[in-house]
Amino acid sequence: MPIYPIEIAARFRVGGTPISAEPYSIGPTNVGFLITCNTGAQYVLQRINDHFLKDIPRLMANTHTLLAFLQPRLAARGYDPMERSLTLVPPKAAVADYIVDEDGQYWRMFVRMAHTASKETIDTPEQAYAMGRVLGFIQSVYSDFHDPSLFPVFPIYHDTKALIADLDKTRGNKGSSPAFEALLSILDSRREPMLAVYAAMNDASIPRRIVVGDFVPHNLRFNIQTAPVTVGNLDMSGVATMLYDFGDAARTACETADHHFDLVRYQSFLRGFFEHAASFITKEELALFVDAILSATYQSAVRFCLDYIHGNPVYHTDGEDDNLTRCQNQLALLGNVESKYDDIKLLTDKIKKDCM
Repeated sequence: MPIYPIEIAARFRVGGTPISAEPYSIGPTNVGFLITCNTGAQYVLQRINDHFLKDIPRLMANTHTLLAFLQPRLAARGYDPMERSLTLVPPKAAVADYIVDEDGQYWRMFVRMAHTASKETIDTPEQAYAMGRVLGFIQSVYSDFHDPSLFPVFPIYHDTKALIADLDKTRGNKGSSPAFEALLSILDSRREPMLAVYAAMNDASIPRRIVVGDFVPHNLRFNIQTAPVTVGNLDMSGVATMLYDFGDAARTACETADHHFDLVRYQSFLRGFFEHAASFITKEELALFVDAILSATYQSAVRFCLDYIHGNPVYHTDGEDDNLTRCQNQLALLGNVESKYDDIKLLTDKIKKDCM
């Protein structure tokens, strides 16, 4: 039978009685609702996409561990953790941070961060600066995190070799069309140059750090000045290279509407990032900044292509070919970054010298 959000919300320890539920999106993966109680208290209820995120108990254990580490450190730096981090709301009758309903669906709840909203795109150099600053700040806070219990819930997400292997295994499942074959040809031709970051992480020439794993605008919370202030989702978090977060953040902060890489925004993004990251970033990581942007863009294209092949189970679509179009757009951005590789490298070196 159908489960209604207000009924589910009443199973959590909320401040009052839930009286309304409105659609509330944070990213394209989970289904969300803004819950309002009779006291005025507001919460974000999410139905977790267990088709995409397979091990929900471990995912939620990761979230709990990362927030328990983050929140006291925010307070020590003078920030209100309720305004700068997610806050889980426990269920009334469970020992875990989530519930499973009668239909086997997984649900969790967070306190709604006041005066913040989600956003799909970065539109100005000022917003790019703020996004870089948040990335640097989060990385600085987690720079001394060393908990071996963190579980790789979705390790393939940034594993370039694994993504390519999945593409090779499943590419014949969709049939053929000129547009699809053209995309596969471009993806195949770019494989080797996109493995630089992966190789450096696996030969231990760059350090492993906490990564948010999906550091993009729709996964951040923005204040009324439309500046990102914190991360709104930790589902893809794990231990890998922070270059994965850097690449995702830079590509989305600097992508224009026509899928070009905006160097003005990138300069602002870097200045924001180095405000907090200059103290811990290594020269080996710095040397791979441009490769990180290329790798993240390529991975994004492959993930959209894979979702198209599998029938669009992960990313919301209004039409069957939406993910094919998204893949094309990421490949257009990839080509533009490749054409500006030397310019991006020179700009990175210049800003690095200015800030470090």
